[in-house]
Amino acid sequence: LAVLTGMIYKNEAIYWYTGISYQEACAVTSKQRKEYAYKHFIRFLMVCLGYFVYSIIAYFLSFSFGMSIIICCLLMTVCALSTVLIKL
Repeated sequence: LAVLTGMIYKNEAIYWYTGISYQEACAVTSKQRKEYAYKHFIRFLMVCLGYFVYSIIAYFLSFSFGMSIIICCLLMTVCALSTVLIKL
């Protein structure tokens, strides 16, 4: 998801996000589209990096695979829900 949001940021294709139509995306300036996409990108990137660090720790401490999957799903869900507050 971090890569996907990075591609959306680079291409300013914010209409791929729920709640933004293509017409709404075209109506705002390039700077506004970049800013909106950057807010999404940075959140998903931080979650991705945080989970990467967790994965290294989990590997050395022999955490179960199931627990890692649950943590990954919870992190992604919380991150996705936190983007609802971002407005264009």
